[in-house]
Amino acid sequence: MDRNRLFSTSMICYSVEIDISGSATRTN
Repeated sequence: MDRNRLFSTSMICYSVEIDISGSATRTN
């Protein structure tokens, strides 16, 4: 029941992490 919510949360965290590393790469 909470599995779907946990999955969405981890996907959001993953996307944010990619965003941050992508921005850092672009800045450098």
